[in-house]
Amino acid sequence: MTITGRQLRAARALAGLDQAELAKRAQVSHSTLRRMESCDEEIVSGHATTIDKIAKALKNSGVVFIERGVQMALQDEMSIPQDPPYPAPPPPHPHVPDPDAPPDPDEDEPPLVPLPS
Repeated sequence: MTITGRQLRAARALAGLDQAELAKRAQVSHSTLRRMESCDEEIVSGHATTIDKIAKALKNSGVVFIERGVQMALQDEMSIPQDPPYPAPPPPHPHVPDPDAPPDPDEDEPPLVPLPS
């Protein structure tokens, strides 16, 4: 992700955060954030993981980066978790009948006996 210093400042302002609070939420140093924001129109330089931490903290605050700008995230963009908070339920046991399944027409019929010829 490429972000300019101006985008970073705008995103922080849109989220209503000061530099110290964003640095705390992103778990980066205040001086690192200040240096990145000072890039103005230049692309922010730094470790990719540091930039990702800042972008994630801003996204968690409701801000997303778009081409040449920032905007507030749409409600459904914010509510979709990246990882499920709980494991998926186990598949049904193969020998336990599904109560919602339609009845099997062949299940209760007696076996076919060939007629004598």
